[in-house]
Amino acid sequence: MCKLKEELLAEKYCQINYLKGMLWISHKSKNFDYILRMLKKVLLQVEMIKNLPGNDKVIIKKSDDERVESDRREFTLEELAKFDGKGDNPAYVAINGTVYDVTDQKSWGGGTHFGLYAGKDLSDAYNSCHTNSPALSKLKVVGVLKQ
Repeated sequence: MCKLKEELLAEKYCQINYLKGMLWISHKSKNFDYILRMLKKVLLQVEMIKNLPGNDKVIIKKSDDERVESDRREFTLEELAKFDGKGDNPAYVAINGTVYDVTDQKSWGGGTHFGLYAGKDLSDAYNSCHTNSPALSKLKVVGVLKQ
């Protein structure tokens, strides 16, 4: 996959702004150190991108867990409800028609996140809090929500 260097930097700056906001609201929480490490990691990535020669395209290697369209499945709301993060179940949430795996996200421990529960369509809640946020880009896509 190729992206323009400028486009890649813009994505990283969005991530930085998001993480700065998370630091601000979590300054007394147990997630503070984790968020700070993530911010430092993104800042290092920005420095590496800026130091790449040329101003054209940057080749991005696909990772093993990169979203692959053919691996996605369709979920009904009833099927999605089974993925609530309780017991041995993974935690999935639907946002704007896409189903994401939040199982390994620290902020989703036990299938809950600030009073929200996994296994549901959380589009309205997400859109009211995270407009233009890069948060979803960090999550693994596992499917789409059937209409």
